[in-house]
Amino acid sequence: METYVSAQYKYLVLPIGLIILTLVFLITTIVRSRMIEVWKSSNLAVLSGLDKETREALGNFTSVASLKERAMDIKVVLRKDENGWKIGEAC
Repeated sequence: METYVSAQYKYLVLPIGLIILTLVFLITTIVRSRMIEVWKSSNLAVLSGLDKETREALGNFTSVASLKERAMDIKVVLRKDENGWKIGEAC
């Protein structure tokens, strides 16, 4: 008596396709994140959370170096308003 197994490979297309797309997304994310400067080790990253008016007054921070340069001239305070706590430029 012989045993025959019939496999239907069409049901493997979706899981294998998802695995391939996930790997492509992971590799793309790793490669793109290597080009970004690290902010997590800088205390100055808090300044990126300033309110809209303060950010407009200070200018746009595009890199850690520009943030460090600008930080030498600014004093910030933590204020409470009707919407909660905000970080803003000291008067």
